[in-house]
Amino acid sequence: RRVHGMAAIMKEIETLGGDPYKIIGVESDASAAIIQTAYRKKARELHPDKNPDDPNASTKFDQLQKAFDFLKDNAKRAQYDGQLKQEQARKKLTEQMDASKRGLKEKLEAAEKAAAGKAGQALSKEEQIKRLRQQNAEKMRQEMSKTHTHTHT
Repeated sequence: RRVHGMAAIMKEIETLGGDPYKIIGVESDASAAIIQTAYRKKARELHPDKNPDDPNASTKFDQLQKAFDFLKDNAKRAQYDGQLKQEQARKKLTEQMDASKRGLKEKLEAAEKAAAGKAGQALSKEEQIKRLRQQNAEKMRQEMSKTHTHTHT
């Protein structure tokens, strides 16, 4: 059951400024307890009171809070995880297809090279035959010429 539309989920991710797991600093398969622990640790580090010299401290802290709120919502998290899995599956499929295409391209190039080599050999055989015919024709002319000269003398 989808509580939120996927477009709304992705828009929320966009407003977060990125992947909520990365913002908090956990893997996507982290448990709720691990997420909460990581959030608390990072919240202490990023709190504006701890970073008075950082003009972006408040923004970073707010981003962290929104990422945590997002991941606490089990329905949103489940949809987002599903989206991540689909993207990973698409990426893997694309990589497999690319590898397959590379393999096919290499096979095709090898076949073309082999065919070109055979064509080159065939041409050189044809050239050899042509050259032998010319040599034989020249020898026959010479023989005919000798025979013709001997008969007339």
